[in-house]
Amino acid sequence: MPNIKNSLFSIPANLTNNKLTKTKLKMLIAVLFTAMIVPIVLVANTALTNIKSESLEQYQQLSQSIQKEIDNKVSGTLQQFDHSFQQISQSLPLENNKLLPGLIGYFHLDSEGRLSSPLLPVNRQQWPNLSLTQTEIELRLNNINKLYDILSLNHVVSENPYMGEMASQHKKNKVPLITKSTNISSEQRTKGSLPAKNKKATTDKKTAKNTQPLASQQRLAFKANVLPSGHLMLHRATQKQGQWLIEGSIIEIETLINNFISIPHKESSLATFSNFTYSYQGQPVSAVTHTEQLHTLARFQLAEPFQELTMAIKYQQLPKTEGALYTQVLSALLVLVATIGFTLLYLLLAEQVSLLQRQQGFISAMSHELKTPITSIKMYGDILQRGWLDESKKNQYYQYITDEADRLSRLIDNVLHASKITQNNLTLELHPITANELVGLINAKTRALFQQSNYKCNVELASGAENCSVLVDTDAFSQIMINLVDNAIKYSKENNCNQVDIKIEKGNSGYMKVKVRDYGIGIEQKEIDKIFDLFYRVGNELTRTSKGTGLGLSLVKELIELMSGSVYAVRREEGTEFVVLIAIITN
Repeated sequence: MPNIKNSLFSIPANLTNNKLTKTKLKMLIAVLFTAMIVPIVLVANTALTNIKSESLEQYQQLSQSIQKEIDNKVSGTLQQFDHSFQQISQSLPLENNKLLPGLIGYFHLDSEGRLSSPLLPVNRQQWPNLSLTQTEIELRLNNINKLYDILSLNHVVSENPYMGEMASQHKKNKVPLITKSTNISSEQRTKGSLPAKNKKATTDKKTAKNTQPLASQQRLAFKANVLPSGHLMLHRATQKQGQWLIEGSIIEIETLINNFISIPHKESSLATFSNFTYSYQGQPVSAVTHTEQLHTLARFQLAEPFQELTMAIKYQQLPKTEGALYTQVLSALLVLVATIGFTLLYLLLAEQVSLLQRQQGFISAMSHELKTPITSIKMYGDILQRGWLDESKKNQYYQYITDEADRLSRLIDNVLHASKITQNNLTLELHPITANELVGLINAKTRALFQQSNYKCNVELASGAENCSVLVDTDAFSQIMINLVDNAIKYSKENNCNQVDIKIEKGNSGYMKVKVRDYGIGIEQKEIDKIFDLFYRVGNELTRTSKGTGLGLSLVKELIELMSGSVYAVRREEGTEFVVLIAIITN
């Protein structure tokens, strides 16, 4: 005959030897979740990095095209400026701002550092021959004085002949006309940064060698310098009437860059997220270029003569592309779905683990609950059968047998009701019954429990509830009250107050309340919501001392809900109170 290793009430060996606890389940879910999330994050991060690299490369290519456009624009404008310098320098600069925005004025410097301008001759006696009104003369003179103030502030000129001897204060200090950064040779910087005149008696071979290239052409190319005051100076050496002069113009560099050089950047898509900055010989020209916290998208030097000006396009963060947004949204959605899915999976498995543990506890408790009354009945029956007792104790032993039989009957009834509810085979027959009739039913069904335990029962019918009627199944309601009273007695044995209170009252919202109150050990608040779960018992099978299978309160909840009612527990200062709600029949 084959060995049957597992029976209905046996615990599988793989469960007892390797229990899946909630802690192990959390670790398992965490490992699976990590194994799914890590690849998602890595793939998303790689995709975003590639998208960012492609986007950066596209913006860099756009920056290169902007650089070429700026160089072409500057070169073309300077060619036009060089070609038309003699013509445009004889009019006010305000008329030529479209050519070079920020243009302040034009000047000439001789070898002694004296200022002159194409706008007006130095000799005032020639002014009446210019066909200019007095207002126009004053405007031009004001422009020349403004140029002198800028050049004098930067130690470029030594005197302003338009103002006579009032502006000759710089003569005493004999400073170079052009600062060292102008890139003019050392011979040119002496005597006012100009080539020396061809003096046959004084010109030695070395001087003749240096001045010969200059003498062979009428003017040199323009050079650009940023003065200490922040103005841009365009200048070149030119020969006029046999005398070498420095001619040039003063430009507000920020106006020139913001309204001329940076236009291609402003008209591109880069302007939405990047700044156009500039520096001169590696040093920022203005405060707006303090962008150390930004990233450099492109850096380039302008074409001659602005090669000392370095332009930079800087950004703080590249704009999000559609591909990047799609990747981020999809990744976030996958992470969210995985999180919700694994959370639900954990809750489901945790409930199954908890149910399995309660089932194991139920099997252990059921075995004990079945074995104890059967053993007692057999023992008392054997004693009576052998005739070892006198007539005075026989009735007592008969009562023991009856009590244990009733206990076994209640246990079997609970199991049968639970089985029918689980299989949806339990049908109730609801009948109207008054509150007074409920009191009689409660007394009749619970009397034996109180007599066996020597507990006192106080049944109270509150005023206002006498004429109320409810729809109940009497057998199901009796089972509910038996289970609640049995539970109250069971958890009150360690207390000195051997009393259970039952109160029926009319509640709000059309419900009748049946309250069962004990004065026992009570229930912890964290356990209140769990005590109606199937097979759930407070504590564990090893530590608890009270009898029970975990079916009673679960059966109470199921039966009362079949009668369209509900039940809940309330923790009291001493003991616990169970409240059953049943809908009142309205006339």
